[in-house]
Amino acid sequence: MTDYSSQGKTREFNVVDLKECRNFQAVYTCLSRGTSLAGTLIIRDFEDNLLRGELDGALRQEYRELEYLTVITDLLYNGLLPPHIIMSTRWDTIHAYRDWKRGAGMNMDAAPAFPEDNDYDPPKEKIVYEVSTIHAAMKRKQTEEKPTLSVKRRKTVHNPQPILANSTWAAPTGPVWDGHDWSCAYDAWTFLIHWLWVSDRVKWSRVLKTYSDSMRTMITELEYMKQRDPEEELTKVRDTWRTTLREAYPGVYPTGREGTDIIALSEHLLGHPFKGTQVTTSCFGCRRRSNENTLFPMNVGRLCSIANAPLSVQAFVDACGAALRPCNACGEETRIRHVYSELLTFQCNGNPEMVFNDRIKVQSWGTYRLAGVIYYGDNHFTSRVITRDNKVYFHDGMDGGHSTYEGILGQSFPNDNLVVCDGRAPSLAMYVLADRMVTRQNSDTESD
Repeated sequence: MTDYSSQGKTREFNVVDLKECRNFQAVYTCLSRGTSLAGTLIIRDFEDNLLRGELDGALRQEYRELEYLTVITDLLYNGLLPPHIIMSTRWDTIHAYRDWKRGAGMNMDAAPAFPEDNDYDPPKEKIVYEVSTIHAAMKRKQTEEKPTLSVKRRKTVHNPQPILANSTWAAPTGPVWDGHDWSCAYDAWTFLIHWLWVSDRVKWSRVLKTYSDSMRTMITELEYMKQRDPEEELTKVRDTWRTTLREAYPGVYPTGREGTDIIALSEHLLGHPFKGTQVTTSCFGCRRRSNENTLFPMNVGRLCSIANAPLSVQAFVDACGAALRPCNACGEETRIRHVYSELLTFQCNGNPEMVFNDRIKVQSWGTYRLAGVIYYGDNHFTSRVITRDNKVYFHDGMDGGHSTYEGILGQSFPNDNLVVCDGRAPSLAMYVLADRMVTRQNSDTESD
């Protein structure tokens, strides 16, 4: 990983090679990514002049101008400086101050004289400013994004190769939000599925490809994703499976600056229609089956809804697994038949009192771990992933493709913090199978 690509990331174990750094700014970027001295490893020796060299002229000029502006600000605050000296740019302001000091301000002892020499002269061309305002009631997504100039890079030849592992990416990465074709719902699902797939590529490629065409497209794109810029590559993955979904369901998923139905999206991506209150029951005695309707949704599967506001996800699962009623034919227990899945998604309906258990036990299926939560608020979706070692990362495509480390679930990051995220309420919670056959006493380790 280069110093450029590591910007904005946090690495608990920070392995760096300072010998390849070109200047002390690059050294600072590399070392400041680590969270502790104990977790930082410098793999080889480097030149001392990277840290002990003199400041270049441009940086000395920057510090000098900041000192000048501090003096000017202080004089203006104390009423000792005429307001007309403050100009549009720092160079114009400093130049106006020097002219004033040579004239009207010559006898003012409190105002120091600035030297006339510069390490670097200010630009000669005229600077043109464009001012735009944003209506306070408009949604942030409706702002026009200013186009940026492409950065010229040295041309290199890359041999296409499927990505082997994302171990070089210190934190989970997600796609960048599309401001012209709103993508936050797709961003959230891509972020969750990508990091689940990274945890065990063989297993989850096999399992997830059977769900739907759009899910198969996403996993296939992940398998052949190039080991380059992860943000750019994941953005391409999102666009590809979103196109597949729109082609399969024309008119359901609008283009442009319109929102997306996250439940319909989840149904089609997971290949599991939401059944509502309709359930299939079976008698343990006479094996009689029937289709019935319950007072509230009680199905457990790839996509289910927690509509009766239980205390926790585990409480909902336990209620769905309990006996429903005696059989009308033989009097034995009648229970709901659930469709087994290695991935369970619970619709939370924004319940602020919901407890998201880090582990849940689902009947004889085994133990499931919490793998991610999707949040909704202010017409925008964000998400969190929880890794196999319970590390919590937050992603908002509006902020870029990187994610933010928030702590360890149940330790530095309490479970109660999952009920809200940046003012947004939970919409979906994703659990994945951790141990299929044996329920372990210590559920902090899994077999997946």
